This record gives sequence, C-alpha cells and structure tokens, in this order.
Amino acid sequence: MNRFLNTGLLMKSAREMWPVTLAMGLTLLVLEAALAYVLPVKFQADFADQWMKLGFVQNMMKVMLGADVSGGLGPDVLNALAWVHPVVLAVVWAHGIICCTRVPAGEIDRGTADVVLGLPVSRWQIYRAETAVWLPCGAVLIGLALAGNMLGGLGAPESSRMSLDRSLPVLANLLCLYSAVGAISLAASAASDRKGRAMTVVFIFVLASFLLNYLAQIWAPLSRASFLSLLDYYRPLTLMRTGGWPLKDMAVLAGVSAAAWVVGGCIFARRDITTS
Repeated sequence: MNRFLNTGLLMKSAREMWPVTLAMGLTLLVLEAALAYVLPVKFQADFADQWMKLGFVQNMMKVMLGADVSGGLGPDVLNALAWVHPVVLAVVWAHGIICCTRVPAGEIDRGTADVVLGLPVSRWQIYRAETAVWLPCGAVLIGLALAGNMLGGLGAPESSRMSLDRSLPVLANLLCLYSAVGAISLAASAASDRKGRAMTVVFIFVLASFLLNYLAQIWAPLSRASFLSLLDYYRPLTLMRTGGWPLKDMAVLAGVSAAAWVVGGCIFARRDITTS
C-alpha cells in the first residue's frame, strides 16, 4: 500500500483539498435546493406558459438541455434544468480545475515544489495520491448537490419530484464529466510552471466545449463537430425521460479521463521542474 499510495501524501492532499470541497459542496447544496424548489413552485406556476410560447425561449432551453422542449415544461424538464444550470456546471468544473492544478503547477507557484519532490517518494506516487484524494472529493461534491436537490424537492409538489432512480444516472454521468475536466486539468498542470496558466488553459477548453455545444444546437454546419464537446455526452433530460443509464456517454468521458490522466502522469514523471 505504501509503495503504491503513500499515506503521508494522501493526508497532505486531503488536508489541502477539504476546505475547497466543503465550501463548493455547500454552495452546490444551497444552489440545488433553491433550484429544486423555485423551478417547479415559482417558475412553472408563474412564467412557464407565457415563456414557452416564445420561440427564442424554446431554442434556449433546447440548447441547455440538448433535447426538444416544445411539449412544455414538465417535471422532467424542470428537474433536468437543475443539473444543467450554468452556475451548477461552473461550480463543478471549478472544483475539478482548482484541485487538479495543485501539483505540480500550484507547488511551483508557491515555491514548495523542491520540498515536495525532494521527499523519498516517486513522482507517480505523488500523482496517484493527488488522484486518490481528488476523485472522492468530487464524489462528495456531487453527493452534496444531490442532498440539496432532494432537500429543495421536499418543498415542491410531489408530482414534480423526480425519483432517485431517475436522478442516479444523471449524477453518474455528471461525475464522469467532472472527472474528464479534472483529468485534463491534471495534464495541463503537469505541463505548466504556473497554476494560473494551467487553470486558464483548462478554462478556455471548457468554455470552448460549452460554446460548441451551444452553437451546434442552433447552427447546422457545427452539428457534425458536436462530438468534440464534452457536454455532448451529458444529457440529463434524455436520462430523466427514459430512465436508462448512459453507458456509451459515460464510457467516452471515462476514456477521455483515462487518456488525459496517463498523459499528465507521463509528463509529470519525465519533465524538469525548478522553482527558480
């Protein structure tokens, strides 16, 4: 165990990741609770009928959800909106980017890379320890989001609540999306000397992915390139309507995660690192 995962490194990583995980997890809990209550209770009752008569609103909803919503705002649409809201995605992605650019880019920024890399451990041990703490932190983050969603749903009409068996595939899909962004952040960090630079690169990537998914829904020439967007493999509304598990989409995101993780590990293990 100590040769594969160093206990001291695990404790160090956990100590440094738990504050941001707790802060962002509580943010998601409150946000999801608000969305789960407001969307079915306030939005649907006061605005849904009027808004859904507007073509641009239908297009906007289609872009966000990746599916046709001309039939109206049923419980599945409103529940799906809580999991594709831009602020929710931004918090989930920000957590992965912040946690996964800590080593080595963050250590170089702080001037502590020489101390960390001077420990009697291999770089792969450091890399594995970061991963072994980051992924459970991501699971805790999404678990808190689910808790908030269920809590907010208690105040909504029972007919508008989505059962847990319909929500679990969405959460699993979101965790795969989160891991892909995080693994790409690990690779960017491994290749960078500055945490800010690594974060910027990944931020531009996720923004481009978001915009590509957006434009592909409304501009036919880009629809053929939609597969390049990570969000093309995350469709909560479809899952809530069918109740199935998105095994193909999850496999694609897991494949991206694995490839980026291996690339990042190889770069980190082979590159020269100095803090001067």
